[in-house]
Amino acid sequence: MKSTMAVGSGATKKDLSKMMQEFDNDELSLETSVPTDLSVGSADDTDVDVQHGFDKRKRISKHLLERKQLLHDLQLLKIELSQKSLLLDNVKADSIQKVEELEEKLTDALHQKQILQARLESQLKIQQDESKRRQEVIQRELDTILRRQHQLEATNERLKERAGDVRRSLQDLEITENQYLELKGQNEEELSLRDYVAVSE
Repeated sequence: MKSTMAVGSGATKKDLSKMMQEFDNDELSLETSVPTDLSVGSADDTDVDVQHGFDKRKRISKHLLERKQLLHDLQLLKIELSQKSLLLDNVKADSIQKVEELEEKLTDALHQKQILQARLESQLKIQQDESKRRQEVIQRELDTILRRQHQLEATNERLKERAGDVRRSLQDLEITENQYLELKGQNEEELSLRDYVAVSE
């Protein structure tokens, strides 16, 4: 579109210049073609020639005025065309400036988007790492609790077994006198619970 407008503008300027040159040549030709020698011929012929020359000069003057008016109009068109061309250049320059401003704003917006995206990804990574760390801590604590529970359950089973043994051993505490004297002579720490209870009665 730019090339077409430029070519059209150049062609119009060339046409106007060519037309003005042709009008100048026509004007010069018309001015030089006016007869100046009226001394040849009879008196009647002279009057006729004078009248004819006057009429011709009148027509030429009218024609010259029309041509001058046309040249004036063409000059106005040339000035208007120049003004339009200048206005078009200004509009073009303004459009280019606006496009550059929009491109700059777009570049800034994309840069801000990249910064925000990087910040968001960084925060998300931190939160994921923190969540993973907390899950690992909770899992370790849960494993510790489960191990402790298993240990307590095993200890409870052993205690139950020992309690059963104690109850069974305490059911028969009768001993002979010789057994009593023998146990009495031993150290208390070496005695079993049944023997200790039997000796203590």
